[in-house]
Amino acid sequence: MPSKHPPTFYLNPGEYRFGKDRMRFRTILGSCVSVTFWHPEQRVGAMCHYLLPTRAPETTASPDGRYGDEVLTCIASHFRRLGLQPQEFHVKLFGGGNMFPAIQNSACFNIGEKNVDMGRTTLESAGFTIQKEDVGCCLHRTVVFDVETGHVWVRRSPSKGGTKCTHKPDKRSPRLPRP
Repeated sequence: MPSKHPPTFYLNPGEYRFGKDRMRFRTILGSCVSVTFWHPEQRVGAMCHYLLPTRAPETTASPDGRYGDEVLTCIASHFRRLGLQPQEFHVKLFGGGNMFPAIQNSACFNIGEKNVDMGRTTLESAGFTIQKEDVGCCLHRTVVFDVETGHVWVRRSPSKGGTKCTHKPDKRSPRLPRP
């Protein structure tokens, strides 16, 4: 008897994956950011989990999934090679939590905010429109993306730092179904 749930692939920090039809991607975020891409007609998609907005400018290594600007450009290029245009995709952005709220006044420590800003900027310059986001606050997020349907579920958990977050995320984001 076939499983009623599609196979699920876990993305570690710095990983990205492309998929088609019946599969799911799952990841857990703190200050990292995940972006989902879904093409409703072709039923293809991608998901990434990046750690940092960009790397040092003097670095000449090949593109790396750990950096937002590099992985998002790589995904956009892949879809263009398939003949798919950015405006045809449903794009969603998640994560970028402030994992160190006690030092949130220091802009250099809020890497989550920098990750979100880089994601928005890179996606916009590549021609994508972000349809939904669940970003910021002092939260960890579990994100599950179903490539067959394009649905994305988010489960939020407060950070363990003990500091209450004053910012509330968008309540309209879909939640993960309870097991």
